[in-house]
Amino acid sequence: MKLRVIPLLVALLLPLPAFGQAVPEAFAADINQLLTLTNGKASGVQMANTMIQQMVAAMSRANPNLPPEAPKIVTEVVSKFVTGLIDGKEMNDLMVAAYAKHFTQAEVKALVEFYKSPLGSKVASTMPQLAGETAQASQQLFQQHAPELQTELQQRFAAAGIQ
Repeated sequence: MKLRVIPLLVALLLPLPAFGQAVPEAFAADINQLLTLTNGKASGVQMANTMIQQMVAAMSRANPNLPPEAPKIVTEVVSKFVTGLIDGKEMNDLMVAAYAKHFTQAEVKALVEFYKSPLGSKVASTMPQLAGETAQASQQLFQQHAPELQTELQQRFAAAGIQ
């Protein structure tokens, strides 16, 4: 049986525009403090888990005779891969750039100190846009690393005797 998993995975990781400006170190530190307080990375992991579930479901639909271990392998490999990217410097830099695009350093400091202040309304109104932009940037990052993921999946399928 021939799996059509790899093209599906690559198709889901389309290239999108990147953030191009460097954020000053002190500003980035303030944004990282805010991300820690608001569990920014946990949200990324949650989105990634949703993406993985969708990929596995699509793969299973496209390959009805798929061996039962294949979805498990895909879930394991992609989860490890995505978590590594989310926890990595590249993803952090993308998140910092997105926050820096929408908030000044003074606003970030105010968010850290006064999360329920009037500035909180700006956070609430901006979060959906930030989430969308970081999701797009993440998708670009994953697409850039898709060949690594493809290689790992092919090796695991071969080791499991799946063609």
